[in-house]
Parts: sequence; C-alpha cells; structure tokens
Amino acid sequence: MINLYGWQPTIGDPTFLGWFTVLAYFFAFVLSLRVSFCGQRCFPSDRQKQVWLWGGMGCLMLILAINKQLDLQSFFTAWAKYNAREHGWYDHRRSIQLGFIVAVIATGFCVLSFLLVQFRKQLKNNSLALAGLCFLVSFIVIRAASFHHFDRLIGVHLGVLRINHLFELGGIGMICANAMTLLSRIR
Repeated sequence: MINLYGWQPTIGDPTFLGWFTVLAYFFAFVLSLRVSFCGQRCFPSDRQKQVWLWGGMGCLMLILAINKQLDLQSFFTAWAKYNAREHGWYDHRRSIQLGFIVAVIATGFCVLSFLLVQFRKQLKNNSLALAGLCFLVSFIVIRAASFHHFDRLIGVHLGVLRINHLFELGGIGMICANAMTLLSRIR
C-alpha cells in the first residue's frame, strides 16, 4: 500500500455516520446539479450567475464526498508534520496552527463577503446555501490543520453523534435545504 509522509489511503470514517455523511454529500451534489440544470425555472432573474454557483457547489459536494472517505485532509496534516520536522519548525507548530486557523477564518469571512456582494441581488435565493458552503469549507480546512483543541472539541460525543458530525451535516443540510426550496418552485 502507498505510504506517503506516514499517511496511507484508507476509508476515513467507516462508521454508519461516516457513510451517512458521504451519502449526504452525494445528495447535496445531486440537488445542486439539479438546481443548476433547472436554473431557467428556479431563478426569476440573473439566471446564469446562479446556474454557475449551483453547478460549482455541486462539483464541490462531489469532491467533498470523495474526500470524506479517502480522508485526504489527513494527508495534508501528515505532509505538514513531515515538513515541520524536516525544516525545524515543529516546536512552533501551535502558533503556526493558530495562525493558520485565523487565516482560514479571515479567508472564509472574505470569501463570504465576496459571495454576498456578488450575489447580493440573489441572496433571497441563495443565502442559506452560501452560509452553509462557507461554514462547511471553513470547518474542513480547520479540521485539516489538526489543531488539537479543535480536534478535542469536534470529538465530543452528544449521544451517538460527535460534534464533528453536527458541524459537517449542518453545513450540508443548509445547502440541501436551500436547493430543495429552489426546486420546489418548479413543481
């Protein structure tokens, strides 16, 4: 089996909720593409911009579904640890991780602001999906940073669910809810 930087491709979350999350991503993928393909009937104005938004969101949901079970963010973490040790900054990893998380949050805020400006006239149609998308991508990138305090937080169990599942499924759910609302217009 391939072993790069101490990481090897395996099923990332072989639990029921792991597979359920993969299915939720695929469901979001299908709904997003359906909104994109039905854009002429879903959107009263500025159709092309929204068609591209939903098509891009659908592609991202497919990529995230694949990533969920291949656990590619663990490769990123292993690669970063390898390079930190190799280049002598491993002892400073906490401050670098914190800086990374602050940068991700700032970038997420900037991207959300950009999307809100770009889609200000279409917020009525897309606000829940845009918020869910920014939330989901920020969560995934922060999780990839492997900041141990964050890892402990998302590992906390609430019954059968971990907070990790609530964050991830919450973002996916926001996208799906927005897509279903748009698709209900064509019936």
